[in-house]
Amino acid sequence: MNYKRSKSNFMYFGIMSDDGSNFKELYGGEYIITDKSNGIRVIPFRDNKRVYLGDYVFECKDNTKIISECEEGVLIPVNYPETIVNNRYTYKTWSEMVVAPDNVHVAWTSLNMACGSINFLGKFKREKNSYEIIEPKIISTMYSIEPDEKNKTIEIPTIMRGGEIKQFIEGGNALTLVGALPDQFVKSVYQSLTTGEHYALSHESGYEETSILSPDEKFGIAMSTRFSPNTSMSIFGLMPRPFCILALSKMVQNVYFYAIAGVREGRKGNIGPAFFEKEKSINDPNYHGIDLHDKEEKYVFCSPISWHPSNLKALWPEIEKGTDIRRLRRLEISNYTPSSFPKIVNTTDNVPYALDISEMENVSFEKEGNYVIKGKKSGEIEYYNSGLSTKQTIKLVYKNYSDDGKKFFNGEEIYEGDTTKNVYNSTVKVNGSETGQNNFTITFDKDSKLIKTETYGYAKYGDKTINAEDYVE
Repeated sequence: MNYKRSKSNFMYFGIMSDDGSNFKELYGGEYIITDKSNGIRVIPFRDNKRVYLGDYVFECKDNTKIISECEEGVLIPVNYPETIVNNRYTYKTWSEMVVAPDNVHVAWTSLNMACGSINFLGKFKREKNSYEIIEPKIISTMYSIEPDEKNKTIEIPTIMRGGEIKQFIEGGNALTLVGALPDQFVKSVYQSLTTGEHYALSHESGYEETSILSPDEKFGIAMSTRFSPNTSMSIFGLMPRPFCILALSKMVQNVYFYAIAGVREGRKGNIGPAFFEKEKSINDPNYHGIDLHDKEEKYVFCSPISWHPSNLKALWPEIEKGTDIRRLRRLEISNYTPSSFPKIVNTTDNVPYALDISEMENVSFEKEGNYVIKGKKSGEIEYYNSGLSTKQTIKLVYKNYSDDGKKFFNGEEIYEGDTTKNVYNSTVKVNGSETGQNNFTITFDKDSKLIKTETYGYAKYGDKTINAEDYVE
């Protein structure tokens, strides 16, 4: 744990038992954060001898010792591939990173001005005075739009991998991430490194972020707005709409600062966490798990989430709203015995959808102009993007669009944004095997505060209705 900053560029690290006893300081000294890093993360290696911090690996000066036996700690710099660091679009070399159970492979998310983020898989190689990351490859979708300029049509990948990486699972050959599906809003997702399989870990329609699975991968704890209906912004995700993410992605930052950062600063509401059973969460749309947030809503969840190897305990920090006061909360599971744990494997180097890092030079998640997305069974979506400028408009017009011949979509999704505010309007209706109607407008100012006079309407899907006027500021 990093527990105290006495001055700029100075950091302490320590270790303690999960009941708060046996505290031991391991390091106190200079900690220089590089220009393009996202601060500090604390990711222990499975060998218990090292901790991945982002810009450094912390280990004992006597590197044969485990951390709890450490007498003196040292920071070993991590060198990321220069192609990534020096790319003209990279503004954060890493925002989140994890180390695989094999103690060799690493995966991380890099923030990119052209497409938002790119995910990488690589290997640690210990040199005399550094850790080098070698054999990097891209493991996220680079092109969400593939235009046919001659016919003015576009193809959209059916799987859009990406979002912030959170955890290696399945022994090291899969990941959990904060991602999205083409027809839905921000979710916790599963991504296989061997098969390419990709799916959401819940059916929640509001803003979902980090989900960390238990060691036996039967349970999970999620940073989630599901128990905060007046801030969740679930109106965006209640009714799935084909490729709505092409416009809706522009609202993600606003929703994060409204529903997550804004709640931490004092807005009424919570961000969980939620305890869930994985299989129920994946398969049952009506399952929401167990609400673990502070019922007084004085304290609010902060990352990270850490599970005990026994599978029966978990720990996470919380912060008092509007302050820097923090506390740790511990979860204990009773009347449960894990039956088995995933076998630890060497993370694969043969990811079937991986791309060479040279593809970073060509990336763009947006395409200006007018195009058509053809339905597989009927209809089309007219797609318009004005391009990035002082004001941007993205518009999707659904014209009896259907990919399965059972659900048919009509209406419009419109995003409009400038330096003063972002406005999202949805009037899409679905008929057929499923029924639903969006008729809402959500407006945020430049500081991601809700403009109540310009926020109204509703979303209906099945037997559920969400009213925009219920969201608080």
